[in-house]
Amino acid sequence: MAIIKCRACGEDVSDKAKICPHCGATLIEEPEEVKEPIICEECGSEIPEGLETCPKCGCPVPQKEAVVNDPSTIVTQNNSGIGKGLSAKTKKIIAIALAAILLVVGFVVISQNTLTGDDKVAYEIMLEAANNFKNPSSVRLVSGTVGVDKDCLFAGVSATNGWGARSTSYYYISGSGWILEEDDATSLYKATDKLHIQKINKKLEKALGSY
Repeated sequence: MAIIKCRACGEDVSDKAKICPHCGATLIEEPEEVKEPIICEECGSEIPEGLETCPKCGCPVPQKEAVVNDPSTIVTQNNSGIGKGLSAKTKKIIAIALAAILLVVGFVVISQNTLTGDDKVAYEIMLEAANNFKNPSSVRLVSGTVGVDKDCLFAGVSATNGWGARSTSYYYISGSGWILEEDDATSLYKATDKLHIQKINKKLEKALGSY
C-alpha cells in the first residue's frame, strides 16, 4: 500500500482508497458489468437487449428465471438430502402428516397393551390366582370365559409343576384367588373366543416374569 495524491484535490490518500476522504472524488472506478450477448438458438444471430424475439428469424428469446431468496424455501442440507428445496407450506404438511401417523401408531400400541372388559377381569383373576400354583411365573391362560357375575373365571390354565413338567388343567377360579380343579369341567367351563388370550398372557408375562 502506498500514499498517492488525489487527482482532484491534491491531498494525500491511499492508493487503495476508492473515494477521496477529503473531497469525495472517485479514485477507483468500478468495472462495468460485461453482459454476454444473447444468441438466437435457431439462426445464431445476436439479439439486441430488450427484444423478446429474434429480429431475423422470429424465434422467442428464452427468459431467465428470476432467483428469489425466500428464507422459507431454504432447507439445511443433511447427509441424505431429504427435504432439500421444500417450501414452508410443504414442510408444514409433511410435519402434520408425520404427527398424525405417530399419533395413530401410539394409539395402536397403547390399545394393544391395554386390557378392557372381560380381558381385564380374566387378567386380574389370573394374577391373583397365580400364587396358588407351584411356579407362578409359568402360569398362562389357555382358554376360558368370565362368569356372568364378573367375579369368577372358568379357564384352562397351563403351568409347570415341581418337576418342571408342563400341563393344562381346567379350573373354576374366583376373584379372591380360590381355585377348584374340575376333572370334568363341562358343566362349568366352556371355550370362548371373546377373551384375547395372547394379550392376557403377554400382560401376565410382564407381571409375573417369563419361565
